[in-house]
Amino acid sequence: MSTVMERAGIKRRPRTKADFDWIGRSIAENELAQAFNLPSEVASMLLHGLIATGNVRALGNDNELIDIDACTIADLEGKAASVAANELRDWINKHSTVPQGRQSRDGLIAQKLREGINPPRNISWKEFRDDIRNGCGGWIVTGGKRRAAHGFGDKQIQRAVNRLRSI
Repeated sequence: MSTVMERAGIKRRPRTKADFDWIGRSIAENELAQAFNLPSEVASMLLHGLIATGNVRALGNDNELIDIDACTIADLEGKAASVAANELRDWINKHSTVPQGRQSRDGLIAQKLREGINPPRNISWKEFRDDIRNGCGGWIVTGGKRRAAHGFGDKQIQRAVNRLRSI
């Protein structure tokens, strides 16, 4: 779209804070920690790095966009109050091997158990596990072959079912 606008001679207006959906810093850190299985301190540092490199825009405590050209990394500590949710989630989807943006594995398992789908009584384990992987994006496709993504192995799904049954 931008190349079409450039060829037509139309200048794109600079993006403002109204162009983004914003989430709090702690929510962003939690999403990073879950997506990459990181301790919270490491997720916090990763978020600071994403803001400092311009990969993710942030609002400061004054509710204004942080200008990374006028801010040092030392100044950035504690300054970011909110981050652009769509930019953060796009970056996570691009770099994380954990499936994102779909229903959680345990949430889908719990839903199926509530619906009366009960492996191995009325559905085979293989069919149930494949349904869970399909519903959560729990596949990794490489070279035309697919395999279970991290957290979606046969035993992991069966353990989750047993744990949820006991609740």
